[in-house]
Formats: sequence, C-alpha cells, structure tokens
Amino acid sequence: MRFTIGHHNTEQPLYICEKIDRIYFSRKGCIAVKILPPSFPYPMDYSENEKTADIATLTADLEKCRSPPPQKPTTLPFAPQTSNVEKLEQYLLDKFSDSVFNKSAPFPAMNAPSAHIHLKPDYQPYARHTPIPIPYHWKTQVKADLDKDVQHGILATVPIGSPVEWCTTMVIAHKKNGNLRRTVDPQHLNAQCRRETHHSPF
Repeated sequence: MRFTIGHHNTEQPLYICEKIDRIYFSRKGCIAVKILPPSFPYPMDYSENEKTADIATLTADLEKCRSPPPQKPTTLPFAPQTSNVEKLEQYLLDKFSDSVFNKSAPFPAMNAPSAHIHLKPDYQPYARHTPIPIPYHWKTQVKADLDKDVQHGILATVPIGSPVEWCTTMVIAHKKNGNLRRTVDPQHLNAQCRRETHHSPF
C-alpha cells in the first residue's frame, strides 16, 4: 500500500489480521515519511554547526519568493553570434533567475483561460492500467521527480477508489546529459478529439 503523510510518500506491505481495527505503522515506514528520524530509537546528536546550517537553510527557503518577470530588454547585451551563445544563455539565466527559473513551490498559475479538450460526441475512453516497466536503477529518480511535481502543483495524485475513464502510459526516456525525461503517449486521446484551428497574424 502507498501511504502519504504531508509531502512524503512510502510504499509498505499491508497485513490484514483478525480483531485488529487500526493501522500499526512500521518503524521503516515512519522514517520514510519523516515521522521519525533515521537514528530512531537512538537520540539525535547534532553538532552546533549542523544546527546553524539547518536553520540557515530553512530561513533561506522561507525567504525565497518568486518575483515578477523583468521588462523585456530593448537591446541584446551581446551580439547574436555563435561566439556569444554561452554569454547570452548565462545572461538569460541570471536575469530571470527570480521569476521564470525560480523552482520554489508552489508554481504560480498562468494568467490565461484554462485549456479545454474538445472530445468527439461519440468518443470512446481509453484507460491502460498496466504501466510500462521502468529500469530499476531509474526508479528512485523517477519517483522523486514525480513527488516534486506534485509538491509544486504541476501534477495531482488520483484519490484511491476513483474510477478512471482516461489513463495513458508514461514512458521514461534518457537525455543526452544523463537526466531523465518523462513522456506520455496521447495517441488514443488524440484520436477522440476534435481539432482546433490556431490563427496566426502572419
């Protein structure tokens, strides 16, 4: 079973026993969702330097906020040529570090109408309930990335017991830089949609 406490998740075996009408959570599960420290049942022994570092990190996270994007520059800081690509990239990263590239949670909502999927009147739902296997050495990173997106408000978990009409597969691809990319296969949904016309002024 999957247990969620705050923003922390863990999967633990569930045993159903006669005359037991409550859940007894294991030590391993309590440590996984941060109810107990990893050193339990032994006392935590933090040094003063570690305490100071933890407090400083927490304070920095609390003070970190997302700023509005700056005004669009009227001129480029460097000439648009191949030799200045790295300088231009660093300029953009620095200029928009507190707005566009700020990854602190939660992510802000876009100031725009919500997207709408136009289904055909006679559409046929498609739900695949068998996941595509993920290589074992990728599972920890994939799970951490999913949890991070839930914390940021990008993804939402489906409550247990909810009927599912639509469910597509998640496929993990390997990037050239060593990171992982999550992709989905929406071909079944696309086949049941009416297409929109996107106008262009050009």
